[in-house]
Amino acid sequence: MYYGSFSLENLKNALQVAPRPVFNSFFLATTASLIGMVFGMAISYLIVRKRGMAGYVLDLAMMLPLFLLNRFFGKGTVPVGAA
Repeated sequence: MYYGSFSLENLKNALQVAPRPVFNSFFLATTASLIGMVFGMAISYLIVRKRGMAGYVLDLAMMLPLFLLNRFFGKGTVPVGAA
């Protein structure tokens, strides 16, 4: 493999030399996407159908990782127009 160049030759070489890690990456990405999709649809259904405190708490719990990630990286903390 030649480092520093992007081409399909590198992918071909990776598949010839070590196909298992490439397969694992695609398999795990597909599996995680499908599990996330099913989980997300179930949670969104519950949030919409459950009125009151249960739906509110579930909605907050699902938004918490997005909030914490933005705070960790410092995004969204500077007001627009600040000098």
